[in-house]
Amino acid sequence: MTAGLLLPEDRLDGANIGDRPTFSVITVAFNALGPLKATVASVQAQEYGNIEHIVVDGSSCDGTVDFLRSVESCLSQWISEPDKGIYDAMNKGLRLARGEYVYFLNAGDTFIDGDTLHTVAALLTERPTILMNRVRAIDDSGVRLLPNAIGLIRVREVFLSAYCHQAAFVRRDAYLSVGGFDSAYPHFADFKALWTIRRQPDCLLLETPLEVAEFPLDGVSSDWRQATKLTQERERLLAELGDRSKAWQCHLRILRARLYTFRMMLHHRLRQCT
Repeated sequence: MTAGLLLPEDRLDGANIGDRPTFSVITVAFNALGPLKATVASVQAQEYGNIEHIVVDGSSCDGTVDFLRSVESCLSQWISEPDKGIYDAMNKGLRLARGEYVYFLNAGDTFIDGDTLHTVAALLTERPTILMNRVRAIDDSGVRLLPNAIGLIRVREVFLSAYCHQAAFVRRDAYLSVGGFDSAYPHFADFKALWTIRRQPDCLLLETPLEVAEFPLDGVSSDWRQATKLTQERERLLAELGDRSKAWQCHLRILRARLYTFRMMLHHRLRQCT
């Protein structure tokens, strides 16, 4: 394991400076040097000062470690070691965090602007358990604002909104109370954690239309080859979380995913032949 600096205990230990909330911004990366640089720059551009920035790298071999060494004076802590996937790495960051609120801004994700954390801090006067906001996604068609879950109650409806870690500022003790992220759901563990926290009797949820971050849609979740696997995982998760869909409805959704994958595969092969 390669490790970097640790912010001194008297600087940050879950305490608030002048009643301002402390933020632990956690960035997970693996062989994503360019996107990581953009994320680190975005955090450094924040005017709000009560932040610790933790980077968890999965033992990258693309120059990430050298970059982290070059900017470690701007980081609270960083580590580089093998992990078992993105949520394993996010759990490592969660265990290192000491701020009151935890926010995951992974490699390639960026804040909307330099005032984002100032604006968020002003919304936390009542110290909600979760502050859920809006995010923008970037794909080949450009930048688009994702839907939020304001007013939604049913688990499937909330899942289909942008109820993801990029939109959520969550109290550190709340994440820890549910054991962090469940590796049994390698693509949707963030939703399970957020929904489980939301359903706790003492959870204070605050939902806003504030746009806080944007992120690229270039991962597994946007890959048509993974549509069936993702649909199966989604249906399994929603069933565990109390969705009342009938078995035939779940099977139909999986069948549609398989047909979508088949159609996209044919389209891809036809393009290769022309």
